[in-house]
Amino acid sequence: LAEMGIESSSPVDRMNGLSGLVRLSGKLLVFMRYAAFHPVSAARIMWLIARTEQESAREAIRSLANTFFTVAVLEYGKERVLILDQGSLQAAFTVLYAAGKAPAEGLYDILPVPDILVEVSADDRIVTERLGKRRGAGSRMESNPSASLERAKKVLSSVRETPLYARAGRTMLIDANNDPETADAAASKIAKRIAEGLIHENGY
Repeated sequence: LAEMGIESSSPVDRMNGLSGLVRLSGKLLVFMRYAAFHPVSAARIMWLIARTEQESAREAIRSLANTFFTVAVLEYGKERVLILDQGSLQAAFTVLYAAGKAPAEGLYDILPVPDILVEVSADDRIVTERLGKRRGAGSRMESNPSASLERAKKVLSSVRETPLYARAGRTMLIDANNDPETADAAASKIAKRIAEGLIHENGY
């Protein structure tokens, strides 16, 4: 994108590069800033997630942190293109993963609708291997990758049935494996699609 003269940022990448405690503190700061300037919206998000009856306090905090971060980062981003490795659909996934009750549609109205939705797929073996390497990273899926993967696949199916997914802009499907050349080709394809979208949007 930079080679095309398009400014972009990936705030999730910056956040993930921090240690666990610093990353959590960063998300808390984002929450406090958003809540200070948008108290009504912040209260609504907390109420909507509380109604899903998350299976534990830890899961509730995780869902709140991801949802607030996703909503707030879009508002504070200055670049024309904002790349979210974990965007609105990931926030919805996080809430649904531990929900005792289905979220009210209001939650999907709050989450920003992506202009381009990129879905990355890989076979179960590769995904399980990658989850296994994340031990100690605080992932909810690290204790039993195989069982967690099956649960995640069911939750992902539920995400695809949400109004948020239906409202998403153009969808791109990318097959992932361990081949760096394939990853580079996929990145180029996504960058080209973003550039085409900006040209169409600006009318030139």
